[in-house]
Amino acid sequence: MRYLSVKMLIMILVLTTGCILSSNANRSPSPGMSVSPNNIGRTELPSDYDTWWSIQEGKKIYVDKTKFLSLHQFQSGLNFLRRPPGFGTSMFLQMIASFYKGEKHYFNGTSVHQYGNTRSKNGSWIRYPVIHINFDSIPIQYSKNLTLREIMRDIYNRTDLMLRNIATITYEIDIPKWFETDTITLSDLISLLHGKFHLPVVILIDKYDSIIKKVRSNLDRNFTECFQADLEQFYSQIKAAHSTYEVKLALVTGVHPFDINTSELGANNIVDISWDSEFATCIGFTKDEIETTFKSEISDFAAHLKTTPDDITNQLKYWYGGYSFSEKDTLNEKNIVYNPISVLNALKKFKFDLYWVNKTANADVIAKKMNSLYYSFDELKNYRLHHSFDLNPRKRYNPIMQDEIPVPEMMLQTGYLKLVSYTYHPHSGDLVVLNYPNWEIETGLNRSLHLAAACKNP
Repeated sequence: MRYLSVKMLIMILVLTTGCILSSNANRSPSPGMSVSPNNIGRTELPSDYDTWWSIQEGKKIYVDKTKFLSLHQFQSGLNFLRRPPGFGTSMFLQMIASFYKGEKHYFNGTSVHQYGNTRSKNGSWIRYPVIHINFDSIPIQYSKNLTLREIMRDIYNRTDLMLRNIATITYEIDIPKWFETDTITLSDLISLLHGKFHLPVVILIDKYDSIIKKVRSNLDRNFTECFQADLEQFYSQIKAAHSTYEVKLALVTGVHPFDINTSELGANNIVDISWDSEFATCIGFTKDEIETTFKSEISDFAAHLKTTPDDITNQLKYWYGGYSFSEKDTLNEKNIVYNPISVLNALKKFKFDLYWVNKTANADVIAKKMNSLYYSFDELKNYRLHHSFDLNPRKRYNPIMQDEIPVPEMMLQTGYLKLVSYTYHPHSGDLVVLNYPNWEIETGLNRSLHLAAACKNP
């Protein structure tokens, strides 16, 4: 009997060990593991092309940014937020859209779920009408042979179709007959939605400057003036609707500074929160978020490279960290963010590489610009920039005339330089210090500079 008991004990230990190994393979967190509650049971990392909805429906791992939904600027008002391309602004706007559409099942396990999108004690959820526009999704590509009238007419038609689809397909609104021949404006759509739901409208505009990039080759003087006037008219409609309480929240995102208010009709009360320390980490991953959310992935990465998790964490910081979007606390570790595209790809492929630089393909363009204006790589290390158009809210920069902006500021906007410090001087002028954020940028940009030099001097 004693022999059988020992044999049975061994079998129990084997079975238990097998269950433990199986549990680890399925990424179930151990009792001592620090894992975000909303990620328990999730095992798959998202891809570059996932949306907020596909991540939630597919039960994929994600860094929880829902805490920012409780901030006043994402509850009401007119705001502008800019970040480098590929940093996750689209995902952030998708989350806000889902929140205001009242899709509470996507927010299970998050801090906002119990309060709802009304921020009330009973946690009620309201289905606000949401106008969610991504200008990058409009397939515009023009040749220089087209006339100004042809280009503008095409933009009108595509915008009209986009707004009509939101009205008729998304919200099943019967458009009045007098719109059959006339184009629908943003103001018209706001009024239609407000009239049907008797609720203020939420407006989310992603990549506002994408359409500018697509038509920039046609921007002669006449086109620039016409296009500028149309942009002003488009965004002034948001301002007008907000003043009559038809708009609850408007958030515009892009890569370049938002300034189209060259006339009294412009959107001159849209608040730029891009460099506000309160929103410094709403886009991108922080060190704490990486260590908490991806603890299992970091351990697997370390095992693959036969090193320690701390070494992987340090390498992620060296390769992909270093970004600061706060003009006050640029050296505060809590405000430093990592490039999310590169971090996710490194964790999935167990390899440190130039993921973001290769994906955005902006390095070659910037390298050519640097060469043409005789900027060297070392010259932009700890670069001191006076009278910054980008950071000083008193200075205005028109995104349409992008060629007028200095190379260092353009590199700051597109993520190839980071903000080291910003000092305000009311009389002598502002002083901004810039530097390369991480090893990915230094390596990718150096490579592109060598290629650009080789092409220039074969």
